Amino acid sequence: MPPTKNAAERAIVFRQYGKLLSTMSCKATEKDAPGFIYIFWQTDLKQTEAETNAAASLINTSMDGPQRNDEEVLQRRFFQTSTNATLQPQEKRTIFLKIGRAVNVHQRLIQWENRCQYSISLLRSYSRDAQGRSARPVPYVGRIEHLIHLHLEMLGNRVKRQCRCGTEHREWFEFDATPKAIREVDEIVRHWISWGEENIKG
Repeated sequence: MPPTKNAAERAIVFRQYGKLLSTMSCKATEKDAPGFIYIFWQTDLKQTEAETNAAASLINTSMDGPQRNDEEVLQRRFFQTSTNATLQPQEKRTIFLKIGRAVNVHQRLIQWENRCQYSISLLRSYSRDAQGRSARPVPYVGRIEHLIHLHLEMLGNRVKRQCRCGTEHREWFEFDATPKAIREVDEIVRHWISWGEENIKG
C-alpha cells in the first residue's frame, strides 16, 4: 500500500483497497465478455513510426538491457514533449496514458483521435497470454480493466481530464516520464490479466 501523509489520505486508500478486494471476489456475470486491454499514449506532437516502435520496445525489453537507440528517441520526443520541454530542469516531467478495453483496439484508437482531436499512439494491446504471442481476447476484460484502474488509482496515478470533446474522461493516468515507469505499468496490466485467467470463474 502506498505511503500516506494523514488520516484522510489513509481513509481514501483503505476505501480504494476495499473496492479492489470486492471486485476480486465477485463472480463473473454476463457482462464479463472477452476483449483486449490497450494502453494509448498521448503526446503533443504526431509520432513517427520509428517513435511508436521505440515506445513499444520499452515494454518488450528487459529492465536490465534496454535498447539505447530507443531510449534516446523517447527522450527526444515522448519524454520531452512541448509541454514537458517548457519545464525547468528540476521540475517533474510526466506523461499521460489512457488504459482501457475494446473489442477492436485500432478502431477504438481512430475513434478517440477523431472525437477528441489528440495525437494518440498505441503503446501496447494485450491478448490472452499478455505476452504478444497470440491475438486471443482476454476473458472477463471488463473486470480486468476495472482491477487495473483500481490498482493505479490506489497508487495515485488516476487523473480526471476535461477533454476537448467536452467529456471528463476517467481512463487517463499520469506517470513519471521515464522508461522505468512505463515498464511498471506494463507489469501491473500483465499481473491482472494473469490473475483473471487463474481466479475468475463463471
